[in-house]
Amino acid sequence: MPTYYFEDFPVGERRRLGSRTITEDEIVRFARDFDPQPFHVDPVAARESIYGGLIASGWHTCALVMRILCEAYLSDSASLGSPGVEQIRWLRAVRPDDTLVVYSTVFETRPSQSKPDRGIVFSEIEVRNERDEVVLTMRSMGLFVRRGSSLGNDPVSAPKRGYRDAPEAMTASVAMRSRHGFEECVSTGTGGSRRSCPAHFQKQNTLLEAKGPGKADNGKNFAQRQSCVLVHWCRQRRRIPN
Repeated sequence: MPTYYFEDFPVGERRRLGSRTITEDEIVRFARDFDPQPFHVDPVAARESIYGGLIASGWHTCALVMRILCEAYLSDSASLGSPGVEQIRWLRAVRPDDTLVVYSTVFETRPSQSKPDRGIVFSEIEVRNERDEVVLTMRSMGLFVRRGSSLGNDPVSAPKRGYRDAPEAMTASVAMRSRHGFEECVSTGTGGSRRSCPAHFQKQNTLLEAKGPGKADNGKNFAQRQSCVLVHWCRQRRRIPN
């Protein structure tokens, strides 16, 4: 049973989540795979740069933060994922042998209006080095199950029937396409953007405008249009093939 639910993140709470020391080998190894700029992978070139030495990729710092979040509470929580993060700021370079300490402050919680079994927790993440200098700040959003809700104690197996609260939930809805007969949009082979099936969208828009709400086939037409948007979204993120 998870320890942390939506209700366990009171507004104003500040927590020290954990720390980790980053080594030169880790900096170079991460950067070679994901951010191979000279001042991340080459100590000689880094000394000649404006930084005066090797520094960690900002994305490496973000990855370390994610690991510490998981170890601190996410892996033991009723988490449904995250809609995203905002305002990432890399304020100071992270260098070999720096020890990074992660703090989290909850500044807002918002129960879902459309799905009362969950809510979003908004947190300010702050990372400091051993000299107490702030090296990174960002705002994160976490979607959590509410205690005692219909989702129960196993959020992983819970049905994801919408995408307003979490983009990840959209992938489950892509299966709608076979039920609502818009394979022509999938088969256009033009990347899945809204413009890739203008005739189909025009047809649905015309039907919706002409018939208005409450008609027998209006719901089906609306589902077709929404499903096209789902395919567009998932194609952009390579969730489904072109």
